[in-house]
Amino acid sequence: MNKHTDIDDLFATTRHTEPYIDNAGFSTKVLARLPQRAELSFWKETLITLAFTALGCTLAYLFFPSEQLTLLVPSKVVISPMTLLTITGLISLACASAYWVDKTNRL
Repeated sequence: MNKHTDIDDLFATTRHTEPYIDNAGFSTKVLARLPQRAELSFWKETLITLAFTALGCTLAYLFFPSEQLTLLVPSKVVISPMTLLTITGLISLACASAYWVDKTNRL
């Protein structure tokens, strides 16, 4: 006998010997019986986020050389006509793509 037949026999035997469990709202019943956790309020969640943001900024300031990072910031920016044309073209392309997606319902 080959493996295909053995698996078929196994599933056929299991279907006849194992009890059928009706899923009439089983998940809903289980979720209803589980204890509900108290949700954090908006302000507590905001406070936790701000505290960890401040901690992250403090650690970044302590471990990274801020003097060298500030030297990498450019002190002069030159905008050429080609740069303006490129930016205008990219914005136009993004707007046209958004319009096309909206009108064709491709999203």
